[in-house]
Parts: sequence; C-alpha cells; structure tokens
Amino acid sequence: MAVFFDNNSGLHVKVAFGHPDFNCGVNGYRVVGWRFVPRFTRVQLWEHSAKNKGFLYYAEVPNTNKIWGGTDTSKYIPFSDFNRCWSVSAGPGERRVGFKYLTSNQDDFTIKIE
Repeated sequence: MAVFFDNNSGLHVKVAFGHPDFNCGVNGYRVVGWRFVPRFTRVQLWEHSAKNKGFLYYAEVPNTNKIWGGTDTSKYIPFSDFNRCWSVSAGPGERRVGFKYLTSNQDDFTIKIE
C-alpha cells in the first residue's frame, strides 16, 4: 500500500508531492519537496493506503521550462527542500507552481509522467 512516482520521461526530474496529513488540520495536506527522481525510475512517495485519498504533484526538470503538473491548484513553494503543511503562507523567495490533483480508488497508486 503506497503511492509511487514513475518517471518515464527520459529526463531527471524533481518532484513536489502533497498528501493528506491530519497534523495539518481537518482535511489538511502536507506538501514535501524536492524529491529527485532519475530518468526511467520508479520511487515510493508515500507508505500508506492511497484508497479514496487525493494527492497533488508538480514535477520539473531543473533549469528548464519542462514541467508536469496542472492548474487544479497552485501554491507558493521554496526553491530549496521543504516539508510543511499546505496552509503555511508563502515566504520570501518562493515561487508559484501549478499542482495536479489526483484521486485514488486503489490501495496502491502510481503517478506517471512521460
């Protein structure tokens, strides 16, 4: 039971990932970044059942305009590594990115980019 990220893009990417976390309040989310994912690699992002839960992701190739994400919701996030509740306000030097929201109906869930 887990959430996986499959990088089939042929490019090295870094990922920001949001998952449910009741320590962040009722219906709260934690967002964590940056996880480096080498090309053609599968990594585990979360170690709990994904069934009936929603997740957010944004991925990019550093120093390029190549991104994967969405317009479902946006958030200001740091350039450096972070691990915080979604509700934390933006700090200096952060940038706004678009996250894709996905819902799983299975215990195991895979987010894929190509």
